[in-house]
Amino acid sequence: MDQSIDTLLPLAEQGNNEAQFYMAALLSKEGKKQQKQAFAYALKAAKSGLPKAQSLLGRFYLYGVGVKANSGKAFEWFRQAAQANDTLALEHLGFALLYGIGLERNQEQAAVYNCRAMEQGSVTAKNNYALQLRSGWGVEQNLAESYRLFKEMEQEEHPAVLYNLALFQLDGYPHGRNATAAVELLKHAADKGSDDAVYKLAEIFYEGADEIASDRKLARQYLEQTLRCRNHTLREMAAYDLDEWDTSGEKSDN
Repeated sequence: MDQSIDTLLPLAEQGNNEAQFYMAALLSKEGKKQQKQAFAYALKAAKSGLPKAQSLLGRFYLYGVGVKANSGKAFEWFRQAAQANDTLALEHLGFALLYGIGLERNQEQAAVYNCRAMEQGSVTAKNNYALQLRSGWGVEQNLAESYRLFKEMEQEEHPAVLYNLALFQLDGYPHGRNATAAVELLKHAADKGSDDAVYKLAEIFYEGADEIASDRKLARQYLEQTLRCRNHTLREMAAYDLDEWDTSGEKSDN
């Protein structure tokens, strides 16, 4: 990295916005002092009108990299970058509008941003739009198109895609319910980092599902794994389930 910085630094100091962008990206992975320098370079490049720098600056504001977190400023920069069809900016806006995180929820507008990001090849946006079609969030529900999009992404092994395909299997769409196939997809999704998949496995093994026998010991293991996940809501749900389980006198054995 030092060699890259040595090459980029003179160009960045001369005002080359591409060099400033790459300096910002490299320095953002370092300590707090370097992250402040990263923010300064990103700000210069963003103000010059470079869309990918505007998107990077939005991420810095969103996550507090080199600057105090400020979601309002983050989305101001994402909107500027989105005007030039920057993929990451479109993804952030689509997600924020879909779930009302950092912006007022507007699922119809979320679909617009997700479709634009899909055109740029974004798997994340394609997953979110497929989910909108599945659930009828801001668009007319279309299970066939939703399933088609998820199947197109299956080889990408994106954890959210695998999780949603598992839900289709559990719902019996389009070829009938297959709990075994669903569990395999959920396990794969969990291995890839899906917290939702871990919690869903706990639910399935607690009660059992069709040919899948109840396994309370395994269910508890999945709940305990959920307690360590990043998703605050899932952690609370898992803690509540374990508390109810213990209160009712359930044991960790089958």
